[in-house]
Amino acid sequence: MIQINEYEILRNAICSLKETSKSNHNGNMLYMTESEVTVVNFDDVKDQYVSTLSVPEAPKSNDALFVDKEGELFFVEFKAGNMEKKIYPVRKKLFDSLLILTDIISKGISYTREHLSYILVYDETLNQSQEDEVVYQVTPSREKMNSRYLKKGGREFIRFNLHSFHRLYVKHVFTLSREEFKERFTRKWEAEANC
Repeated sequence: MIQINEYEILRNAICSLKETSKSNHNGNMLYMTESEVTVVNFDDVKDQYVSTLSVPEAPKSNDALFVDKEGELFFVEFKAGNMEKKIYPVRKKLFDSLLILTDIISKGISYTREHLSYILVYDETLNQSQEDEVVYQVTPSREKMNSRYLKKGGREFIRFNLHSFHRLYVKHVFTLSREEFKERFTRKWEAEANC
């Protein structure tokens, strides 16, 4: 079990989950969660990590790293808008973040496979695509049916072709709407923080 305070680079990047969910949408600052639970801003960790390496191109990174009371780790990535053009960048962020984290904590992928879950929180109501773009059509009824079917079998419905990370690199992959994320994770994390 890792402790955030044991790693200066992680300790120096503490902030709220709300702060890591911030994005600029047409000049307006938007937040994908209002949760004030304490997390590690993994974008800041990445910046600290590469600051002394003189790399020609900086890696990408997930938005947040959360550690729960049991020591389970969660990478959280917030994405607004049509996910079709964001899949490759999301996958790159996860790979780069895994490499950075495993180097910082001196653990291998076998550790993340046992102790790290990945959560993609999406909101497709923002940044809707232009009329002339080809868009991956997500129908709520189809997704609800798929989700119910998989839950009956004890499996998670993983959207956006991110299922390949499950059990290979991370323990679980969750692709959740803002509301699903609030119901399944932030309420629990906030309750733990208040204990």
